[in-house]
Amino acid sequence: EILIRCPNVTAVVRGEGEQTIQEIADGRPWDEILGLSYRRDGAVVHNPNRALQPIDEIAPPDRSLRRSQYYPTVRGVRLLPMEFDTILASRGCPYNCAFCTFSLNPLGQKRDYAARTPESVVDEIAASPAEMILFADDNFFVRPDHVERICDLLMERGIKKRYTANARIEVSRFPHMLEKAYKAGFRMLLFGLESASDKTLAQLHKGFNIKQMRAAFDVLRKFPFFYHGYFIYGNLGETEEEMVAIADLARDLG
Repeated sequence: EILIRCPNVTAVVRGEGEQTIQEIADGRPWDEILGLSYRRDGAVVHNPNRALQPIDEIAPPDRSLRRSQYYPTVRGVRLLPMEFDTILASRGCPYNCAFCTFSLNPLGQKRDYAARTPESVVDEIAASPAEMILFADDNFFVRPDHVERICDLLMERGIKKRYTANARIEVSRFPHMLEKAYKAGFRMLLFGLESASDKTLAQLHKGFNIKQMRAAFDVLRKFPFFYHGYFIYGNLGETEEEMVAIADLARDLG
């Protein structure tokens, strides 16, 4: 559809793009590149899908090629003097939220949860010039043992940076891990909470209810993290009352 409607678009990379883009840059003939769609003789050509690459074979970006540094800003105003960077410690997610655009990509491929080695993650953190790291994982805390090993390595190597990561309420079951994460420099955790209605949470296949959410935050509030909640307003069948209740729930959770 994009190639038909947008004449300025030359090609579309489908699925994860690291290998495909590299082959384009290397000048490989387009008809030999998996995961690529393009025009030929007035028709749109879709090459076969590319298999998902094993996560440990995906090299980190060469950050020395950047033209700019990145700082938290809002409307051009710098909020913090700390340069930030984004890093992936894993790809995929073992959960199946109904609305998620990451669970299945447009090709119907599911990226099963796969974590990089803690050593490779910490090496990439150490190599980054940034003082603040935003983990781009769908859920950084899927494996507590993996998180604890990353934290141990950060502290053993004396790496002093600040970290932000996505989480689910299940992290409240692992207070020892949370304590270690704070010591290692984690300061903000972001939660997909979605709704103040059990009916909507079930519809979204979140895997927890409001009672469990409240119990989790009874534990989480004991730790001095900044907590950020993601909510979805206007789910199918949702009433105005159910939407407005989100603000009260967020306030109660802290």
